[in-house]
Amino acid sequence: MPHSKLINAIDIGTSKITTIVGQYFDTEDKLNVIAVSSIPSLGFRKGQIINLEQASLTLTQSIESAERMAGFNINEAAISLAAPHIETLNSHGVVAISNP
Repeated sequence: MPHSKLINAIDIGTSKITTIVGQYFDTEDKLNVIAVSSIPSLGFRKGQIINLEQASLTLTQSIESAERMAGFNINEAAISLAAPHIETLNSHGVVAISNP
């Protein structure tokens, strides 16, 4: 049986939120899409969240729909979010731990 890896992705857009689940077979270099969910997004305007409750509900609905189709829970995913006001900052944190 070929070895496979599950790949999950969520695209958060102004008009819809799409969740996709794929199964990648590295021996064949092939990706099979096993679940897709696309829900009209509520709570967003021009890439910005204007209603947190509606945005959260829409995102949850899209993920849960894809999970039902795939038959398992999505624990991690790559997220696509395009908006001019978003920026990232890479940092390195250190935490001091005393003796137990």
